[in-house]
Amino acid sequence: MKKNKTSEIKKYKRIIIKLDDVVKIDKTLYNIFKEYMKYQTTRQISFQRLRTYEYSLRYFAYFLINNELLKIPDIKYQDIERFQKYLMNTGLSIGYSQEIMSVLRMFFLWLNDTGKIFKNPCKNIILPKRTHKVLPIPTEDELKSLLSQPDILTPIGIRDRAILEVAYSSGLRRSELENLSVRDIDFKNGSLRVIGKGKKERIIPLGKHAVFWVKKYIKEARAKLLKDNSDEISLWISEHHRKIGNAGIYDVIRKHTKRAGIKTNLSPHSLRRACVTYMLRNGAGPVHIQMLLGHSSLKHIKDYVGVSLNDIQKTHSKSNVGR
Repeated sequence: MKKNKTSEIKKYKRIIIKLDDVVKIDKTLYNIFKEYMKYQTTRQISFQRLRTYEYSLRYFAYFLINNELLKIPDIKYQDIERFQKYLMNTGLSIGYSQEIMSVLRMFFLWLNDTGKIFKNPCKNIILPKRTHKVLPIPTEDELKSLLSQPDILTPIGIRDRAILEVAYSSGLRRSELENLSVRDIDFKNGSLRVIGKGKKERIIPLGKHAVFWVKKYIKEARAKLLKDNSDEISLWISEHHRKIGNAGIYDVIRKHTKRAGIKTNLSPHSLRRACVTYMLRNGAGPVHIQMLLGHSSLKHIKDYVGVSLNDIQKTHSKSNVGR
């Protein structure tokens, strides 16, 4: 418990330093933002999510200071509308603007709940609708080419092959893949223990190829990458003999995507979508997909199901439905 508390304090301080650079012009404004961020660190959210709150509040702080709106209780609905237009004029995408406005709505809800304001100016704000694009996924031939790119005669190559195999086999989120520890692998049962969003734990299967390469990585490569850092429990180790960094997983996938000559920009999410798509094509049900992905509701898998629309249309046509 003490370790978790220390971690929370460190995250909080890192965020506040960034906020301080922006809102130090007005002490009252800064203190309100600081108190809100302190409240957020008590919740079970990731550091990445905390950073989202931080940059959203920074955008709002710039707007308030430039428009001399330094008293939070005096902010009106019209001011929030102006801020929304300001975001659109900065050239931000609809998705990015929507994310900032969502944070702002939560911020004002907190202000209202804590008695700092008596009327919520964000209450009736309508967020712009985000367009959902069906992102491309690698073909089966591209996946085979991608998996064959790492130089498996080197420790880095063995590690990269293991990362790619696990990413494709398990459909993990980038943060979940990055934060795996050696204690999360169950070779006997061919499974992984995953800590997902909201620190929810789930056990998911690991394909035989992924099991083989993770075993090989731990047996032949991990210790060489660690060198003298034998206390490290993180599964993936960088060239610098410590846990692989935030961009490390992306870099591995991008590097081998380029080597394979794949034109699509692949990411951990691309492999997550590929895993789900090919499972659906081979008969997996929505509930199985939901459990694998760690989603709390079936509605969250609609985008993955949409990727297989062509398969559904082909099956529908062959079945002569309505003819």
